[in-house]
Amino acid sequence: MFHQTQKANSTLLGLSLLNLAPLLWGSSYVVLKQTITVIAPSLLTLISYALAALCFTPFLLNNKRLVNAGLELGFWLLLGSATQTIGLQYTSASRSAFITTLYVVLVPLLIRLSISCPKLLAKKNRNRNTYSGAKTNQVQSSIWIAAFLALMGVGILSYDRQTPNIGDLWTLGTACSYALYIIRIENYARKFNALPLAAAQMWGAVGFSLLWVSVDKSHWFTSLQNLWDLPWSSLLYLGLVVTTGTICIQTWGQARIKSTQAAVIYTLEPVWGLVFAYLILGEVLGWRGWFGAGMIVLATLMSHWQSSFFKTQK
Repeated sequence: MFHQTQKANSTLLGLSLLNLAPLLWGSSYVVLKQTITVIAPSLLTLISYALAALCFTPFLLNNKRLVNAGLELGFWLLLGSATQTIGLQYTSASRSAFITTLYVVLVPLLIRLSISCPKLLAKKNRNRNTYSGAKTNQVQSSIWIAAFLALMGVGILSYDRQTPNIGDLWTLGTACSYALYIIRIENYARKFNALPLAAAQMWGAVGFSLLWVSVDKSHWFTSLQNLWDLPWSSLLYLGLVVTTGTICIQTWGQARIKSTQAAVIYTLEPVWGLVFAYLILGEVLGWRGWFGAGMIVLATLMSHWQSSFFKTQK
């Protein structure tokens, strides 16, 4: 009984922390909107990850398995950031938000795929009839309902009448990258301590960001020459608060929460983005936006209901 209560409390804390991640991401929209006009996207990404990596450096361990985990997670992080940035050059922010949130459906789909073809995503666990990063039992029907409800909510929230374009295809790559990151971090977060794993994946992201900067043909070098004129307050917020904070939250929280639940919770990101846009930029949300936001909140509550905390209260 004590063990069950302790596990429920840990799950509740994990749920609470994971709800902070979309809040931080949502706040970054306004900052990014004002920063991306004065600094190359590749350099912005590199600086953000580098600042976060420096914070985690004291916790970095010389462990081959940990380093490999960090490289994989860092790759998915950077791939998601790069494809999203490229996509935003061709598509609207609202369409980007909607397409990116497809990960809420891709996560359970990929988990089902890993059950049918486990070698595609994970190795089999010798002690249990489970696979790393996914349970062999089917994804619960309520999670599927919550996922599609959240997707519909984001679609209503970010609806526009633009025709499909190449930017949408790039952003679809973002959704796939983040879906794989959400699944894989659940796997690694159960094997390694949160801070060393956060350090490893941040330095992995820095390494891949350097590769992106080296092949980027934009005017990032001009930005680097005017180093002191860069918007450092925005860069420090993005690197030290948003990136550092969300990586800590995801790494610690997803060791206690299923990736399918986490994916639904993360769909609150555009809701918080609209809240901060209203408070800081004065952007007004119409009835369609409020209806879509309400659907996302309802989907999040449905995903919370699947936690062991609520089940132990019955």
